[in-house]
This record gives sequence, C-alpha cells and structure tokens, in this order.
Amino acid sequence: MAKSLEELQRERGQLLERIVHQRTALALAWEPVQEAEQLGARVLGLTRALLQRVRENPVPLAVAVAALLVWRPKGVLRWARRGYWLWRRRNTWGPILRAFTGSTPR
Repeated sequence: MAKSLEELQRERGQLLERIVHQRTALALAWEPVQEAEQLGARVLGLTRALLQRVRENPVPLAVAVAALLVWRPKGVLRWARRGYWLWRRRNTWGPILRAFTGSTPR
C-alpha cells in the first residue's frame, strides 16, 4: 500500500512538470486579456488628461461647440438632448459606474 520514496518523487516530478505546462498555457491564454487591459488603461489615461486640459482651459471647447452650433444646429441640439437624458439618469447609472471604476459621475 505505501508508496516507495522513488515512486513519490517520480509522481512529484510529473506533477511539477504538469504545473509548468499549465502555467505556460495560462500565460498564453491570458495575453489577449492583458492587451485589452493595457488598451483600456491607455484610453482611461488619455481621457483623464483630456478632461484635465478642458478643466484648465475650457475656451477651445466652447469655441468648438459654438462653431458646431452654427454649422450644424440640428445635430448639436440632438446630441445635447441625448446628453441631457443621460445626465438625468446618472443616479440610475451611478451604481453601475461605481462597480467598474470605483467612483461616481460628478
């Protein structure tokens, strides 16, 4: 019944080899997830930088919105209605955003 020391060492070696193969397979399968996470982190960083720049100097954004309002008033007003609709529902979306980002919209 009792296994000999050599059998236990052989089984241990096989298990360790199996672990190495599983870790390699997991690392290969995880690469696309890591790439997507890195892309998301880059987009989030760029978004935060853009928002910071707009907070520091809102005039260019105001000029761009005014130009769009003159150039395509219907389109701008339609997007303004959509934005207002989303803003009104921020309390509904707050828990969802908090779950993903850890913060709430302002």
